Amino acid sequence: RQLSAYRNRECKKLTTVNLGANVTTFIGQAFYHCPAFTTLNWGPKVEKVGRRNFEGCDALTTITFPDTVTTFGEYMFAYCDNLTSVTLSKNLTDLPQAVFTDCPKLENIVIPDSVQGIGKMCFDGCTALQSVVIGDGVKTIGMDAFLDCRNLTTVTMNDSVEQIEEYAFKYCEKLQSIVIPDTTTIIEQQAFEGCKSLTSVTIGKNVWIGAGTIILMGSVIEDNCIVAAGSIVKGIIPEGSVFMQKREKCLREGKTS
Repeated sequence: RQLSAYRNRECKKLTTVNLGANVTTFIGQAFYHCPAFTTLNWGPKVEKVGRRNFEGCDALTTITFPDTVTTFGEYMFAYCDNLTSVTLSKNLTDLPQAVFTDCPKLENIVIPDSVQGIGKMCFDGCTALQSVVIGDGVKTIGMDAFLDCRNLTTVTMNDSVEQIEEYAFKYCEKLQSIVIPDTTTIIEQQAFEGCKSLTSVTIGKNVWIGAGTIILMGSVIEDNCIVAAGSIVKGIIPEGSVFMQKREKCLREGKTS
């Protein structure tokens, strides 16, 4: 029921794999650095796909996961230079660390509602990525998750995200606007550093920010927020908020400009 680790690792001429009807699990690195690999015909029972299974498969351009798949390993598609399209399983529970790191031709991704977390460095260096739809189940966007996605312009974030970790969208130079849902309570330091096209940020109620902060542009921080730490912020901080503007070294409540 398992496809063994390293079984087809670095097979230079392997192009197509047909899985048997009883395969449920890929152990790690099954197709690691198979440069000619392009096609996987899934079996009906596959549930778990281990770490680094398709890493460095340079000829792979598109892949669709069956809805039987629930678990991914780290670095699944790392360094797949020509991967442009991925359809994820509707029953996938998490996107772990660096699953798509340095896939320079991946343009769009829809993260299904079943996914609860986007791991560290998940899309780091996906320089062609233009739009991301984050499903209703995602609670955490990990550190460096979209670091250096320089062509990312659109992020659709649903009302489930609770935490955006540090550097999550750092250097997303073309990101113009993002709506932070009311469920978000933590935005860590430098989460949007280097997003030089960002013109508006809307943050829902019951959010505290802290650490490096710096939100400028046309930012709006809604009710019951505590900003403090690095602060700065520009725009309106509505009623009930506690805010510390470091340059002026004073606490403020309500509107600021």
